Amino acid sequence: VHAWAGAVIAGAALLGLGLGSAMGPWVIQRAERRFSALGLYGRMELLAAGLAIPVPFLLQRLAHFPVGMESPVPWLRLGLAAGIITVPFVALGATFPVMVRAAGHRAAAVYGVNTLGAAAGCLAAGYGTLPHGGVFGAHMAALACSVAAGVGALRMGPRSLSPTESLPSG
Repeated sequence: VHAWAGAVIAGAALLGLGLGSAMGPWVIQRAERRFSALGLYGRMELLAAGLAIPVPFLLQRLAHFPVGMESPVPWLRLGLAAGIITVPFVALGATFPVMVRAAGHRAAAVYGVNTLGAAAGCLAAGYGTLPHGGVFGAHMAALACSVAAGVGALRMGPRSLSPTESLPSG
């Protein structure tokens, strides 16, 4: 069952990121008159964090379903877990197109920083938060990073960035 759980978590997270990334242009189009690109990014990070808060508690509730791979209940449990995990990742996936929009001609730099951040997060989880804080500790660390990114983006200022402007340095 653990291998199935790992596959569901990875698949649901990637599905959510992909769906969110595909929805990014739609989100930008509807929000660009109300928010700067950085303001929208900050709000999307905070939305993702807010949607992720109940995830460990909801998944823990699913643990009370009867176990036994011969019944349909485990498959229902896997499906529900996938849905619970996918939702916050959709919001998180939409953050990348928003940042690319903000970066304009520096989109490659955003891609590089995003990739380095993902690698650093994997290393921190594998060697830090998971061994020392468990799954809940890793979850809380990821939430803290999303909140910090969201608040940081909102604090950078309300000015709008056009696709030809670069991100502020420093």
